[in-house]
Amino acid sequence: MNPAKICWTRRDMALTVFFCLALVSLLHQVCGGLDKLVASTDRPAKVFEDFQAYYYPASQFIFKNAKPLGGYFYTPAFAIFLHDLMWSGLDPLLLWQVLQVAWVIMLLLPGYYLAVLAGRKSYLYWYLSAVLLSFPVYHNCKWGQVSVLIAVLTIFSLVAAEKGHKFLAGSVLALAALIKYYPAFLLAGFLLKKDYRPVVGFAATSLVLGLILPGMLLGFAPTIDFYRLSLAEMDYAIDWVAADANSQYFAHVVLRLAGLGHDMKGLVSLVGLILTAVVLLRMFLRKNLSATLFWQDMAKLLLLMPMLINTSWPHYFVWLPFCGMLAISLAPHNQLRLLSVAALLLQSVACFLVFPGWQEYAFSGILLFANLLILAHLLLLPEEVSAEIPVKPNTPRL
Repeated sequence: MNPAKICWTRRDMALTVFFCLALVSLLHQVCGGLDKLVASTDRPAKVFEDFQAYYYPASQFIFKNAKPLGGYFYTPAFAIFLHDLMWSGLDPLLLWQVLQVAWVIMLLLPGYYLAVLAGRKSYLYWYLSAVLLSFPVYHNCKWGQVSVLIAVLTIFSLVAAEKGHKFLAGSVLALAALIKYYPAFLLAGFLLKKDYRPVVGFAATSLVLGLILPGMLLGFAPTIDFYRLSLAEMDYAIDWVAADANSQYFAHVVLRLAGLGHDMKGLVSLVGLILTAVVLLRMFLRKNLSATLFWQDMAKLLLLMPMLINTSWPHYFVWLPFCGMLAISLAPHNQLRLLSVAALLLQSVACFLVFPGWQEYAFSGILLFANLLILAHLLLLPEEVSAEIPVKPNTPRL
């Protein structure tokens, strides 16, 4: 499959805006208001509760007491960034709402790339539909979370890498990891292929923004202690998260659905780790360096996250629309695409509304199943289908 050249016109741009507004308006009417839909995605809570309880307080106290508050799993660099952002003079909640909308709009932009990859403009509108109907996106909005921002930075990093801007790709990926640590897992894809320029970009940006800058502002000892305490908060979460139906971590979902005791968590987690190791080994042994296989492998790494991240809250899965449409774009005529189509339906608001409430939707592990369907689609794609787009030898590099 060679990507066809698509000429985007002003008419296409206008149609895109109209399509998004029409879809959001329809969803607003069907759900009795977007605010009602957002509120229904989880238990009753304050508007942007995670922002109000963790992000904003951390930004206010970072220079007074350089220690993470209880429940703050993030980096000191993120708290410093929020501190400067909140000094803009705008109402913090209003500013955060504007940013939430802006990040969702940015998440729509990769649809243009997917349309070019597939050689069909219609893929843009399928992707827009998948994002704007995505349950994880609205769950992210409910809590005022940053998963959409992390997904945007991660996708833009991968696009930069595929275009040959390797150092820039690593730097952008580092920005995502400086909010939450888990995007760093994608470095495995570059390391396995011995592509070290993104790793250098990641390391340089992480060193400057993650250690040197906070060290100069807070002191190096407090900065290192901040990281230690933040990781300790994550260790503490291992225990209580297991009892939360929202967790879509592979082991937690299996234990819930099978009615197994917590003492079986280690064994079930091992199954997820073995699957991860098998996928990584397959990537390492493959010699083909096609652009299609680059996307296929990086999407697999994203989809392996629920095997590794103990929390794996519903809003983490905002990558599903991109990964699902990417899998379909790589082989649009392959019957396996039905797996990703089914996954996109499962992760949608339409599927969520079939359930009596958020508890049943979360407890059933629907988002994990959607994730696994797309992963299965990518794993089952034949090599001859997956390797159709060769890497251009004269791709510019940084």
